[in-house]
Amino acid sequence: MPNGVSGLIMSLGLVAFAFGGIEMLGFAAAETRDPSRVIPKAINQIVYRVLLFYVASSVVLLSLYPWPGLLRALQAGGGTYSSSPFALIFSVIGDSLAANLLNLVILTATLSVFNGAVYSTSRLLYGMARQGNAPGWFGVVDRRGVPVRALGVVCLATAGAVLMNYLIPQQVIEVLMSLTTASLLLLWGVIVLTHLRFRRAMREDGVRTGFPALFSPWSNYACLAFIGLVGAVLFASPATRASVWAIPAWVLVVWLAYRTRERLHRRAAVVGGGA
Repeated sequence: MPNGVSGLIMSLGLVAFAFGGIEMLGFAAAETRDPSRVIPKAINQIVYRVLLFYVASSVVLLSLYPWPGLLRALQAGGGTYSSSPFALIFSVIGDSLAANLLNLVILTATLSVFNGAVYSTSRLLYGMARQGNAPGWFGVVDRRGVPVRALGVVCLATAGAVLMNYLIPQQVIEVLMSLTTASLLLLWGVIVLTHLRFRRAMREDGVRTGFPALFSPWSNYACLAFIGLVGAVLFASPATRASVWAIPAWVLVVWLAYRTRERLHRRAAVVGGGA
């Protein structure tokens, strides 16, 4: 914030990308032996991990080298989002070994994130197929219980990202990050709204939840306001504006698919009743 709060606000659109994946805890709950104990523990650890890996690492970076020097080094390297600040800082202070080791750590972390995304996406498609919300074709599993067809779709999406890296190498990072952030905003918004409805239903039924969210429902409203702010930041930049327009377009596609499914189900019920 040395040049004002505007830089901090405008960075939110891409910073939010780094927090994608925390919602995977919801998918893990379905395959956890003791979710009532494990999931709350994992959720509480998120706070400490954010403080350690984001806040503490930023303090270390700024303690090792002044930020104007890092900015000049980033600009000299082309100023792309692919420049790792951790590797960059050791490069400018002359420690190439540490920079290479950090690149290895970053690559390992990236593969871990990718592995989590493959797991959650394939399980989501499988679960939707079992519930009738996706084609039953995705509900097929092999003898080990792996949803191979849903996994194949994820592999095709990965191949598409690799192809984009060859076709538009200069823009691929920004395009994928903005699209991912926009999809996260939609996902997080649905989760927050669902949680509001869930808490309201629990209160009406007189059920006390075992792991209540702090300051709910006001914390829910604060989350929705922040999601709106990040969406506005994405829309303010011409480079990421298309990702915001993709949100209502995708909602429309999902709504049309839902209405089509309901119409087919009603028609099948009428035919079955007549028979």
